[in-house]
Amino acid sequence: TAMSMPLHYVLVRHGESEANFARDHAKQGNHEYFTDEYRKRADRLSRLTPKGEEQARAAGAWIQRFIFEPYLPKGFERYYCSPYTRTMETAGSLGLPNASWRLSFLLRERDWGDIEGIPRDEFIKNYPDSAAKQKRDPLLWKPPGGESIMEMTESRVREVYDMLHRELSDSSVISVTHGEFMWGNRYALEHPTLDEWME
Repeated sequence: TAMSMPLHYVLVRHGESEANFARDHAKQGNHEYFTDEYRKRADRLSRLTPKGEEQARAAGAWIQRFIFEPYLPKGFERYYCSPYTRTMETAGSLGLPNASWRLSFLLRERDWGDIEGIPRDEFIKNYPDSAAKQKRDPLLWKPPGGESIMEMTESRVREVYDMLHRELSDSSVISVTHGEFMWGNRYALEHPTLDEWME
């Protein structure tokens, strides 16, 4: 029999973070934001940029207009959030009325292992074989010391679904999380082949 799930399950990625900002500039050859302080700080502490706060407010307004007004006038029955700073700030900036957020470590960012906090060109230089494998097989590729998207999907994403099935079937749920975790959800829900995933 099919697993009963929430009637509505909304996933929101955090807004632009300091880490996103630093990586985007590094891709263009500007490494000034990869300071020693930045490299030593845990990724979970990366905060939203002003642009990220603006994105979160816009997402919250969109949710209220296109989800609350037509479908859920009383809002969601459960509000979940990854315990990282950027996701908690995003949840707060959504401005959803009467939201009571629960933190879940299952919703955390993918573990990037030894390459967390370094620019991509440094990763390619120091881990050429791993960088080549990432390009060949991104779904199964595991960052050195980290986790692959498939591992995350088959462990944490599935565990979230089990919890939703047990506690929140036929309910409405929102989770503020991370981009890679959302890719894991897409894989679990859409069941693509590996070739479809690559496309």
